[in-house]
Amino acid sequence: MNNNDFYRLKCPVCERFYKNKDKVFLDEFNTVVHQSCYGRYTSAQAILDQGTYRSTIEKYDFFHELIN
Repeated sequence: MNNNDFYRLKCPVCERFYKNKDKVFLDEFNTVVHQSCYGRYTSAQAILDQGTYRSTIEKYDFFHELIN
């Protein structure tokens, strides 16, 4: 893993690994989805947050095991 990518999560729609600067939504089930994929996300729930992948992962404690 390099400093630009976290390789542990994939978008449930396009199945690509997230890059730090990818724009994502976090839904009420704590699922991270690319903003560009969200319209095709069949399990779409209420959006709780949005931002870059890295800022979202760093913001929420339950994701911290991915960056340690």
